[in-house]
Parts: sequence; C-alpha cells; structure tokens
Amino acid sequence: MQLLLPDDGLVGIAVEGLEAGDQAAARAEVVEIADLTLYFGNAPGFEHSHTVAIVQFKYSPARASTDFRASDAKKTVRKFAVAFEDFISRYGFEKAEAKLRFELLTNRPIYPPLAKAIDGLAKGTRLSGEAKNQAAQLKAAAALDGRTLSSFLKRLVVVGSRGSLVATKSDLSMLLADWSASTDLRAVALGGAIRDMVRNKAGYIGTDRNVIRDTDVLAALQIPDRDALLPCPSSLTTVPDIVPRAGRRQLSWPVVDD
Repeated sequence: MQLLLPDDGLVGIAVEGLEAGDQAAARAEVVEIADLTLYFGNAPGFEHSHTVAIVQFKYSPARASTDFRASDAKKTVRKFAVAFEDFISRYGFEKAEAKLRFELLTNRPIYPPLAKAIDGLAKGTRLSGEAKNQAAQLKAAAALDGRTLSSFLKRLVVVGSRGSLVATKSDLSMLLADWSASTDLRAVALGGAIRDMVRNKAGYIGTDRNVIRDTDVLAALQIPDRDALLPCPSSLTTVPDIVPRAGRRQLSWPVVDD
C-alpha cells in the first residue's frame, strides 16, 4: 500500500530477490537473503534508484517474547555483508554506500546490548560487557573490517516486535476499507487479492517479473487510478480576488463572496 503514497518515493518492491536486472548479476547469497527489495527513486533497479533497501524477515511465533541476539542475526548479517561487498565490486564503494540499506525485521524484542553493539561498531566507540560480546559476534559474522564494516553497520537496521500476522491482516483490512469506501467483507476480499498478487510475484509466475508496482496494487484493488482512493482530493477552488462590499464589513467572520 505504500506504493500508492505520492510523497514516499517508493517505486517498486521486488519479492523473493532483486529486480531482474540486479538479480542477473548478483551472487546467490544476495538473492537468497532478499525477502523483499524496496526501490526508491525513478524506477526499480539499482542504477535508477536513489535508495535500495534489502529486507529480511525473521518471524518466530514460538519465541515471540525471547530477545533477538547476535547469534540469531549472524546468518542474515553475513549475507547482508556479502550483498554490500557484491554491490561495491560492481558499482564502487561510493555508490553502494550512498544507495544501499539493509533491514532485518523480527516479531521478537531486540536484545538491548545487540542494538548498542551495532551502534558502537558503526561509530567506532569502545564497548564493554555484553555489548562487547555481541559486537564480537557481529564482526565475526560480517567478516568485514575498518571503513567497510563501519559503513555496512551504519546501513543496517534491526527492528523488533513487529506484531502478529493476525494483527497485520486486520490492519490491512481496515486500511483498505478506509481508502476505498469498501464494506468490511469487501475489504477482506481485497486483502486476499493483494496476498494472491504478492504470491504470484514470488512464485513461478513472477519469474523475471517479481517487482510489484503501483499499477499492480491498483489492479488487485480493482481501482482505476489513485484519484479513486479516499480521501478524495478537494473539489473546492480558491477565490483569487474578493471584491469588498459594505455588507461584508458588518459581519464578524470572513465570508467568501460568490
């Protein structure tokens, strides 16, 4: 739904990998780690975007209340680091540093020393205690050093406690009802259409066509264009020049004359 927001800059979401052109030249680890790749800019693809966010989800209903630690993140961190190196090798350090972002999203709370370790390694500050132990595990997993390690960790975001799938589906249904003046039952049906579209993009049907664009979302919602979404744009016009009249001065509030 974020694709329909006019001021966000999101132009495409690649499902289960990267945009076809990016994916063709990427290492296997890069494709494997990208549950989603978000493209912000003119068009999907690294060259056409000003920001590319590679996203990995870690969802565990059984461990929803257990802290997420470096030991849980190490495989993802390693593949994110490989992706960073891969883009550096193809586009140069400056371009990769300017455009790439890495997001690890989990339904579990983030272990505070892990968050402190990421920030400390990124800024080059001294760490102690459990944060130092978490940092050592992160550094070993990333297998990067110096400026490359610091730059990579500045671009890494780890977000926890994302809620349940049930709550997410409910939020989507309410959003669809609000945006399209649908009944609750129709909103549920439209949510199903959105999920089917995403599954098709992720599956065999979406081979080399795995990028979701705004037109895909509008088609799934059976809406012709953005103007049909609520709230509708205002139809009231601004009156440029008002001719002062004697009756208007007698009123205690401003009146726009016809």
